[in-house]
Amino acid sequence: MELAGEPSSIGEDLFPWKKFWAVKNIAPKIKMFIWRALHNGLGVLQRIGKFVEGVDTVCRTCNTHEESTDHLLIHCNISQTVWFASPFGLRLQDNQHFTLHQLIGQWLNHQDSRYIFGLGASICWALWKARNSMVFERKQLNVQGILNIALYWFNLYYRFNEDGETEANNQQQVEINTHAPNWVTPPANVIKINVDAAVKDGHYAAAAITRNHEGICCGASTILGLSDKPVVAEADGFLLAVEPAIWLGFDDVIIERDCQVVTKVLRGKMYSPPWRIWRFIDSISARGRSINKVEFNFVPKRANNTAHSLAAYALSNNVQSKWISNQIPGNVVSSVGIVSPFFISLYQKKKKSSRSQFDDTVTRISSNYERL
Repeated sequence: MELAGEPSSIGEDLFPWKKFWAVKNIAPKIKMFIWRALHNGLGVLQRIGKFVEGVDTVCRTCNTHEESTDHLLIHCNISQTVWFASPFGLRLQDNQHFTLHQLIGQWLNHQDSRYIFGLGASICWALWKARNSMVFERKQLNVQGILNIALYWFNLYYRFNEDGETEANNQQQVEINTHAPNWVTPPANVIKINVDAAVKDGHYAAAAITRNHEGICCGASTILGLSDKPVVAEADGFLLAVEPAIWLGFDDVIIERDCQVVTKVLRGKMYSPPWRIWRFIDSISARGRSINKVEFNFVPKRANNTAHSLAAYALSNNVQSKWISNQIPGNVVSSVGIVSPFFISLYQKKKKSSRSQFDDTVTRISSNYERL
């Protein structure tokens, strides 16, 4: 049995201490808290009762079991609720002999230990803080509040550069075609959907443009949201791109974007996405299953200009809508540069009429769409 104050080198063959000390992407105080918890150094009632006579050692949270470190952080009713509601989705009701040493050891031995241990340790820290607030400040316990605290500290030290849309450790990059300066048409019978987003002052707009193998626009859509994080806007954009593929009935789809983070997650090359986009990833995966074949690709920004222009237009003009090819307003076409069958037919008519008559036709159609 390990004692408080025991050197961490003891039990090296059983617990992965080297991996524990190698983890850097965690708040120092949380890492020290975990070290204390592993060495039975927390001020839980069971430990206090050993030194202070007459102390009631029953857990103040559940009032049914003695408050030990393992009970407080793993087996207490509120703790089990938090673990189940967390991204881990842990069910620990039937394993009362499972210890904190075993749980953290599994985290550290996981192939994605940097993410798993960081998030798990943050949840343990949040449980401890919530317990102290209840005992000393008479505050009510709240599962969502505990998870919010945990996610705040986890995200703060996870060292994920969301603003730059790239992971701090870029050893596993998505394959990109750096020799494609412009947008490239998809193969025959394949639809390509380009996605982009624009963010400003806590608001964002995402846009998706659907084109066929001839480069003709089959549809477009935009959506507005509230966030100052580009990665959130990009994830919402990918979700937006899946929707036209469904409601337009396409079976073979390529979705392109110049955001590596979301692309890597959707291609299975990143197993620890930012927590802010978890719900988007789940929705994209669920809806993508209704499409026969969908492929997510990363492209350089210069090959995604049209989608970027539409996102910027939607943000500037507060536009949230979706259109099929013959419904795209003329002002959107002229601002973004979309090639649609409807305006190709107008171009062909232009050859048979004067320039002024053509311009009058385009202006009239644009004004009609603006009134819709």
